[in-house]
Amino acid sequence: MATQTLELISQALFQPRRKFLSFREAAEETSLSERTLRRLHQSGQLDARKVGGRLIISRESLDELLRNL
Repeated sequence: MATQTLELISQALFQPRRKFLSFREAAEETSLSERTLRRLHQSGQLDARKVGGRLIISRESLDELLRNL
């Protein structure tokens, strides 16, 4: 059991962070809902780009938003 716990912690710590996230992924990583993130984007507080017909958020933009909340 302890070995499994250590393995999960290790994976979480050393997992590379994706540079771009969907609104759903960003909501899962923050305490904000998808709806709130979309509203922040619409108000110009969160930068998102359309790629392949869907909006994606850059990790940098999300981190900046969280620092300024």
